[in-house]
Amino acid sequence: MSNRDAKKWHERWLLDKFRECYPVPKGTIDAAHEKPDIVIHTPRNRVGIEVTEIHHDKVIAGSRTQAQAGEREAVMDLMESSLKDRGAPPIAVYLHLTLPSRPQPGSRRDLATRLADYVIRSLPAIDEDFHRDYWEWLADHHLPPEIYSITIMRRRCLTSITCHAPAAEFMPDMLPRYLEQVITEKNRRVRDYRKRCDEAWLLLCIETGSLATGFSIESFSPAPTIVAKFDKVFLFSVMDRWVHEFACRT
Repeated sequence: MSNRDAKKWHERWLLDKFRECYPVPKGTIDAAHEKPDIVIHTPRNRVGIEVTEIHHDKVIAGSRTQAQAGEREAVMDLMESSLKDRGAPPIAVYLHLTLPSRPQPGSRRDLATRLADYVIRSLPAIDEDFHRDYWEWLADHHLPPEIYSITIMRRRCLTSITCHAPAAEFMPDMLPRYLEQVITEKNRRVRDYRKRCDEAWLLLCIETGSLATGFSIESFSPAPTIVAKFDKVFLFSVMDRWVHEFACRT
């Protein structure tokens, strides 16, 4: 699946989840284009929905913890692909990693390749585990220095290769100013959106399953109105199945 196909699939998945929590109009869905991401052709009009995920590293200056969470996820994805390309058997790999605060270009793929090399070298027998940690660096000179610990599980019940790395525990509060920043950016594009739709919605998604989109909404206090050129603006917490519709003013 290409990056674009994966993006469009994910947008449809978010729309389906949103539809479970809010009465989205029914009609023929066009999700093949951009600006906006999705257009629903109803008997009455065309509803355009711009689907946007709010990420920590874009709205919170200096959130290095969340940026590294995204970096780990990217390395794990590349590592899985490398293992699959090499014909590794179904395994589950669990890693504790330390990553540089400012990764260099190409460093993700280099690290993912070295990790995959080590996993291939260390594959356990069926129904056995392999484990190493940083205390064993001197005894295992092949162990990549970025690893705090690694466990490789090979089970008969596994049907695919999965790679996991603990992500950040930091969960910032959702603040109105984070939303305002994203909405201001999207407002600049509404004129283009309206070329393909009669009614423009903005769907702001958090808690989508990626820690990079994880915000706490326990203390969230939305402003009575927001400045938006959209007809409707929503904050949607996917995992919490929580929707807030904002009152918009231009």
